[in-house]
Amino acid sequence: MRLNGRKIEGPNEEIIILPRPEEPLVFIARAVLDMSDFERLCPRPIPPIKRMKNGEKIEETDNPAFIAKQDEYGSKHLAYLIIKSLEATEGLEWETVKLGNPSTWLNYETELKEAGLSDMEVKRITLGVMTANCLNETKIEQVRKLFLAEQLERKDLLSRTEGLSITPSGEDANDSE
Repeated sequence: MRLNGRKIEGPNEEIIILPRPEEPLVFIARAVLDMSDFERLCPRPIPPIKRMKNGEKIEETDNPAFIAKQDEYGSKHLAYLIIKSLEATEGLEWETVKLGNPSTWLNYETELKEAGLSDMEVKRITLGVMTANCLNETKIEQVRKLFLAEQLERKDLLSRTEGLSITPSGEDANDSE
């Protein structure tokens, strides 16, 4: 695939550097292109069906047990995204997190903290993963503003050069000076 003549190759990556006195900790987060393993290992919860007095069946989405399962699903989704993205970090080994076992995914944060990372450092890693997966609204907005500014600049430049090329008499603008 090409965009504006430039071939797009490979997933987005974000380098996450955590300063340390002895040596900085460097994590690489790579965008996750395929969530099918997650979906296979952790299917989306289905709300229970409630039968109404008139016989109609409706999904009971306000069921407390279903809401708890939805919350757990969301937490596991984020954990999987973080773990899978951080696979790009050479030499990173988890002690209790196993990618094929959803019941271990939520251990990632505990492991990071037990390794001596502060809460803010863990949040920085999470932000890096979100950025790699284009889920950082601040960066998206920055790129959007840059893109729109470039479009306005091109349009303005185009209108100025078009206006200079021909005078009202029909002669080339460069000849009339």
